[in-house]
Parts: sequence; structure tokens; C-alpha cells
Amino acid sequence: MHMKQVEICYGITETSPVSTQTRLDNPLEKRVSTVGQVHLHLEIKIVDPASGKVVPVGQPGELCTRGYSVMLGYWNNREATGQAIDRARWMHTGDLAVMDADEFYRR
Repeated sequence: MHMKQVEICYGITETSPVSTQTRLDNPLEKRVSTVGQVHLHLEIKIVDPASGKVVPVGQPGELCTRGYSVMLGYWNNREATGQAIDRARWMHTGDLAVMDADEFYRR
């Protein structure tokens, strides 16, 4: 397709625009097999969906993100907001992900 400068991103509407992104100067293997690293001024953690505890590097869990890009809440729906965003303002995406030792994320 002659598309030499493609970057891959991950995000959801509630954390728009995106939370992670590959960069053109990343190793090719990381550019084609991951959704990149976390954007500046955002935080990501991968947690066990059952316990909420952070999982070790290389283990799958739920991707949670926090920062300026996370929505304030669902319009007139406190219950849905409370289910998605915890008291510490972590957005629980419901998506499973794995973080590698270089802090690149795979879905």
C-alpha cells in the first residue's frame, strides 16, 4: 500500500483521542505488534479484573487509564460513570491488554 509512515494507536471514546501510540522511530517489531506506549501526561495500569490489583509485566489484565483525556462522566448517568471510573479517576476500559518490559502494550 506504500504507507511507510503509519503509527498505531489505542483509545476509546471515553479516553479520547488515544491513550497509547507507536512512533515511527520504534523498532519495526514493536510498530507492527503493539499499540505503542502511553502518551505524555497520561497513566496506564493493567489490573486483574477480579481483584483490581496491578498484574506483573507480561501478564494479561484490564487496561485502565487516567489523565486529562478521560471524560468527566456519562451525561446524566452517575451509575454508569461510577461503574466505568473509580474514585481515583481510573477509567476501566473493559479491554484486556498486556504490558511488556519496554512498556509497550498489546491488546
